[in-house]
Amino acid sequence: MNNQKVESMISCGKEKKLLVAYEIAKNDITITSDNVKKLWLKWYPEDEEYFDKLPYKWNGIYNWISKKLEKHDTEIFVKYIDNQRMRQKCELNKKCKYTFGNNAHVILLKNKIKNGKLANYLLINGASKRYGNYGSLVAYLKSQKVKETV
Repeated sequence: MNNQKVESMISCGKEKKLLVAYEIAKNDITITSDNVKKLWLKWYPEDEEYFDKLPYKWNGIYNWISKKLEKHDTEIFVKYIDNQRMRQKCELNKKCKYTFGNNAHVILLKNKIKNGKLANYLLINGASKRYGNYGSLVAYLKSQKVKETV
């Protein structure tokens, strides 16, 4: 159980992988593990401890990014990122409906692909509002579920 907790530490993993792959493709950066990791940690320094504890996870992420870069050009990553963000919005809306009922919903706010910035969402539940990325809103919704059951 403790091992599962460590493995789930990375937040918004798929979106991060796509953003890093897009940046590498756009700027024609040489695809090496060091270059990719350097860019990842520049944008997402909070993940460094995760990769130090579980180095095989970094290998999996690097392999995924390098395979995607071999197959696709820059423009397809824009489509993939947009699709991922829409999937995240749908998932958040499902979680909102489950947690708060039909009066809650999520809006995708900032969808611009720029310097590894994660998409931001606005959760509206009646008069209350909450702003954040996918990972922070999922954590918030989980905490709300726990409060309701207690």
